[in-house]
Amino acid sequence: MPEGRVEELDDYTGVEGLIRYAIRCRIAGGHPIFRTRFGGVFRDWVMAVCFGAADKVPVVDIVDVPPDLVEELRRYSGDWRYLRRRYRDLYEEEARKELAKLGLSEEEIEDIVKRGLI
Repeated sequence: MPEGRVEELDDYTGVEGLIRYAIRCRIAGGHPIFRTRFGGVFRDWVMAVCFGAADKVPVVDIVDVPPDLVEELRRYSGDWRYLRRRYRDLYEEEARKELAKLGLSEEEIEDIVKRGLI
């Protein structure tokens, strides 16, 4: 396992982990995909894939996701926009944190968040 990988995996747990992954993927220019079925079998965890930017955001397994959310992701085909709607306040809070790490101004961050670009 590459150095630092364990820390990355620890960073992606529960609802916050799904949201954080979606935001980091969108910032990297990708489209987050959440898989709940593997080989035709549904699981109680989620595999997150950053389509279009997998070289920047690794594929991770996200555990401790509430069962009702796993079920919703099955029905919505893993659409990250569903997360943004369902957990709007938490999503926007995490987006602001991630964008601030990039050194953007408060004004730039608010514009990106309000326009729903990530």
